[in-house]
Amino acid sequence: GGMVTRCDRRLKTGQVFRTGNVAHWSDEAAKHVTENHKIKIYIDFRHPEEVKKFGRPEALLKQKVEWVSLAIDTSDPKFE
Repeated sequence: GGMVTRCDRRLKTGQVFRTGNVAHWSDEAAKHVTENHKIKIYIDFRHPEEVKKFGRPEALLKQKVEWVSLAIDTSDPKFE
């Protein structure tokens, strides 16, 4: 099982959980997702200005999930 990557490798099922903005999640929702999907690290690709505007993932942080910020600058020519 699992998803096939661009280089024809497989990502094991359950290794990546993709979601939108989690800043609005309730504590209960964060607890449910972290327990049921065993989330340990939240990788945030948002720019710091987006974090200011939309909020931090507080409910996940309360669940002791590690927050890693890897902001992507979409104005970079590589994204055109």
